[in-house]
Amino acid sequence: MHQAVHRCSQAETAHFSTRLDFLRTLLTVSGAPVDELLAACVRHCHAAHNHARPWLVEAGREISQLLKDDYDRLGAVLRRVRP
Repeated sequence: MHQAVHRCSQAETAHFSTRLDFLRTLLTVSGAPVDELLAACVRHCHAAHNHARPWLVEAGREISQLLKDDYDRLGAVLRRVRP
């Protein structure tokens, strides 16, 4: 089954990423390089928030909670996110 995919506008991305619940969902994706996907998504959303440092810090905190039991993976993801 195929679905059409449309790129969100910057405003839509900013609105969607106001809440960070979607990060947990990204970590459950199978068949994809999840850490790269997570980092790319955070970089994209950070740009949609006009590179606002508070948003990036909050995203980093959320990721650190999600990966708190895997310090090495957390470090690798955060290095990929670094602007």
